[in-house]
Amino acid sequence: MIHQFIFAAPKPGLTEKQFQEYWLNVHAVNFASKIPQIKKYQIGRRLPKLDQSESPLWNGVAEIWLRNDEDQIASLQTEEFIKGARADEPNWAAFWRSLVLDTEDSERFQYCDEPEADVVKLLVLGKGLSGMSLNEFREESRVRASEAAGQMIGLVSYAHYFTRDAMYSVGEAPLDVVHALRFRSLNVAHDAISSGRVNEFITGQGGVAETNLLRPCIRSARRGIIIRSWSMKIGCLVPRRGNDDKESTRYRR
Repeated sequence: MIHQFIFAAPKPGLTEKQFQEYWLNVHAVNFASKIPQIKKYQIGRRLPKLDQSESPLWNGVAEIWLRNDEDQIASLQTEEFIKGARADEPNWAAFWRSLVLDTEDSERFQYCDEPEADVVKLLVLGKGLSGMSLNEFREESRVRASEAAGQMIGLVSYAHYFTRDAMYSVGEAPLDVVHALRFRSLNVAHDAISSGRVNEFITGQGGVAETNLLRPCIRSARRGIIIRSWSMKIGCLVPRRGNDDKESTRYRR
């Protein structure tokens, strides 16, 4: 399964709220959902309470799941994508700022039952240190991050998503990993950040990753916004190919 992240920002003239509402209520419903190859589509929006940057790099993220390479390529050739989703993107997004990252679904560590209310997801984006092999980085990052996440209070689950090998076929990938920390609530996430626990998680990666990691905060519904859909490929940096991988789940005792 391909797990794709698309980080996006509003086009000039749109407020963050207008951008997010258009993405969710217009683009996703009228255009993205028309593409048949996408198995799941989830939109997350930046939370100013957790990310107080005056000029955030991105204001939202789409998480997209595709079955395999064939489906991904086929989706780009559909009329629904070419004349629909792609044509609509300039109406709401600054596509030249978008970042597209293809990752593999990997281990997920579940620490408690899913709460009835919406959870808050914090994404930590990482890049391995120069000179470290990709395999070495992945193994060290996996061990350090999963151990650190297991000690964090209020965490519902943790997962890491490593960039697909194909993204390195034409050069260096912009990022090597996405760490996803899911908290019980907005207040719990805010406490984890203000208390320094999130910063400890990040600095704990310092031996294997660049320390200036990006930390966009988003809010993700408990079950996500699930539709058969697609988000834009404009601004994509690298091609997408690779092998399927199935997500596994571990439960902490």
